[in-house]
Amino acid sequence: MIVVTLNYRLGAFGFLAGPEVEKDGDLNVGLLDQRLALEWVQKHIGQFGGNAGHVTAIGESGGAASILLHMAANGGKAGSTPFHQAILQSSAIAPILAEPPSAYPDFMASINATCLDEARKVNQSVLISANAQQVANADFNTFVYNVVPDGSYVRNPLSAYTKFDPSVKVLVAHNSFEGGIFFDPSVKTEAQFSEWLSNSIAGLPSSTKEYLTNTLYPPIFDGSRGYTDYDTRQMALWGEGFVDCNFLLASSFNNSHTYAYEFSVTPGAHTQDLGYTFNDPTTPPASTSAQQTLQEAIVGFTMNGIPTYSVNGTKRPFPFFGKDGALVNISASAPTLSSSQVNETRCHWWQTQRFV
Repeated sequence: MIVVTLNYRLGAFGFLAGPEVEKDGDLNVGLLDQRLALEWVQKHIGQFGGNAGHVTAIGESGGAASILLHMAANGGKAGSTPFHQAILQSSAIAPILAEPPSAYPDFMASINATCLDEARKVNQSVLISANAQQVANADFNTFVYNVVPDGSYVRNPLSAYTKFDPSVKVLVAHNSFEGGIFFDPSVKTEAQFSEWLSNSIAGLPSSTKEYLTNTLYPPIFDGSRGYTDYDTRQMALWGEGFVDCNFLLASSFNNSHTYAYEFSVTPGAHTQDLGYTFNDPTTPPASTSAQQTLQEAIVGFTMNGIPTYSVNGTKRPFPFFGKDGALVNISASAPTLSSSQVNETRCHWWQTQRFV
C-alpha cells in the first residue's frame, strides 16, 4: 500500500460561512481542499508507484463524514468520486448542515474586522488565536464551524434522500458507545436539556426540537428507551443523531458493495478505535487481538476490496451488510459475526427528516 495524507483548512479558515463569504468567496473551502488533494492523487499517484484506478479513502469522525459528502457531490453520479473505495470510521456530522448564527459575527468581532476584506488583511497569528479561542469558548457539543449547503458541491444534509456514487465500495464502522463523551453533566432539567439540544444542533426548528424532547427521546428514565438519566439521554440522542444513523445510512445505500463492523472494546467511545487503527507506541491498545482484527480488515479491504477477519488462524471474508445488517463485531476477545444493534426506528426518523 501507498499511504497519502492530506492537509485541509479547519475552523474559520475552512468553514467560515455567511452572506459575505458566499458573495465573495467559496463556502466549505476545507472540503474543497480535500477534493483538490484527492484529484491530485488521481493525477500523480502513478509517479509514486500507485494505482489511480484503485484508491481507498479512509477517515474517522468528521473525516469519514467528509468522505460521504464527496460521494454525494455532483448528485452522487456514478464514477464522479475521486476514489474507488471508502473506509468510514464513525462518520460524524450534524443532522442539520448549518452554523450557529453567531459564528461569523463573533469571529469578525474577535479580530476587530468590520468586513471580509478587512479580515483578509489581519495577521495570520491573530486569526489563528481568535479561531482557537472561539472554539474553546463554545458550549458543550458545539463545534462552531460545520459544513453548510453551498448550492453546488454540498446541496443537502445526509439523509435517506441523498444520492451517493454507487460505484464506490464501502467498509463502514461505528463504535458501540459513540455518544459516551458527548453530554453536558450540568444538564439536570427539561429546560437545560432543551437548551443543550438547541446548542448542539444549529438551526433546529422549534417543532422538531419539541418532537425530539417529547416523543423520540422523552424524559422517561426507566431504561426502556435506552437511557436512565439526563446524561445518558444526551448520549443516546447525540450518538444516534450524529454518528450511528450515518452508519446505517452508509451501510444500506448499496448493499452489494458494503461491508461493516462494530468496534466494541470497552467503553467503545467515539474515536477510541484510532489507537487501534495505527501503531502508536505512546498509546498501546488494551487488546492486541482487537488491533490485529481491525488492521487485517482495513488492509484486506484496501488491497483486495474484501475485508477479512481471522478466527483460530483461519481467515474469513466479511459478509455483505445486506438487509439483515450483518457485521463483524470487534471486541477485546475473538471477532464474531453479529448484526447491527443500532436503533432503526429512531434512525429512520433522523434519516427521513428534511428539517424545514
